[in-house]
Amino acid sequence: MRLWFALSVIFAIADSSAQLSEAERQGVKDALYVGNLRESDLLFPRRPFSAKDRIAFIDRAVDDPLATGDALMRLHSASARREASGLVAELIENVFEQQVGAVQHDPPIRGLEELPPDLRGPILGLVNWLNSTNNAIRRATERLTPEEKRSLIESLPVWAVESPSVRFSFARGRTLEQHEILSLLAKVDLPAIRTAAVRLAEATERAIEQLKAMTSDVDVVVRKKIGGMPVVIAGRGSDEHTDTDALLTIDLGGDDHYTGRHGAGVGYAGVLIDLGGDDRYDVGDLSVGAAVLGVGLAYDEGGHDRFNGKSITFGSALAGVGALSKRGGDDEYRSETLTQGFAAFGAGVLRDTGGKDFYDALLFAQGAARTQGGGWLVDSAGNDTYRAGGL
Repeated sequence: MRLWFALSVIFAIADSSAQLSEAERQGVKDALYVGNLRESDLLFPRRPFSAKDRIAFIDRAVDDPLATGDALMRLHSASARREASGLVAELIENVFEQQVGAVQHDPPIRGLEELPPDLRGPILGLVNWLNSTNNAIRRATERLTPEEKRSLIESLPVWAVESPSVRFSFARGRTLEQHEILSLLAKVDLPAIRTAAVRLAEATERAIEQLKAMTSDVDVVVRKKIGGMPVVIAGRGSDEHTDTDALLTIDLGGDDHYTGRHGAGVGYAGVLIDLGGDDRYDVGDLSVGAAVLGVGLAYDEGGHDRFNGKSITFGSALAGVGALSKRGGDDEYRSETLTQGFAAFGAGVLRDTGGKDFYDALLFAQGAARTQGGGWLVDSAGNDTYRAGGL
């Protein structure tokens, strides 16, 4: 088992203890005793300055590392039994100390008459949840002008990565200074975006279970706008997904190839669902369970998959929530920076339920976080390899 904390964590589940055992705690006491110390001696002041942008959980971890270690172990213990929505909720409730509330529902959207009736119900239900989430994000960011929103989206990743050699394909304007970024973030209702993300993830997981029970198929890929939102529905064959603007992509199965942008939220919410097959993802920046100032969710429900991406991918978020959930299979994850369970001012989760997996990234990855971020990589089983570095 490996555990990294900042708050950033990678959990390869090896045991399910929810805290240090008596033997482990006694070992700590014995080690302290050799140095003529006691547990209470660990509680000396360690914070030479206060930082208003630091999460309270981090302050407690610095002040009392053993107690906070037990709290992290409890998160660890629960993680193997949680879906992606539960993992995001755990971060929000236990790290950000925020209650996950309700999301305002909007008038229902209708459409997709070209789909078989049994598919239409769960997909339309998800379209309506996506619409409500987008409206929640719109309300959470309404104090920003369009220009400020664009500047924040472009500047946050540059500020977070702190490496001039890293370029983001979508960042073309002037990069804001730190004080400007913090000033704009203060106008955003980040808790509202996090709440909306949990509720959308729960709705997505319900829709997945409903879709798995269906036998209907789609002969031709359906691409259309529903309530102003681009939606893509593909059948059980092997499909090429090149879309860059779809807010909802659902593929019912097959060995598919993804390029473009899917399951990403850039000032809005986006969802990707793939119900199985040996898929390949070859994506650029900000895709497949990634978000900046929004919500991006991606679910792949089986197969041996290859995830190749650049930065802000595979469970990554800045000022929002990004999550990638992969079920089973021997998978390969290769990406660059701010990736594979990374977050700043939000929550980023990469969840893999099992298989012989390979993880490779350059910088700020694999359960990593920066200011006000909770980054979590959870791999529940299998003989896995993790490699990070090179930048």
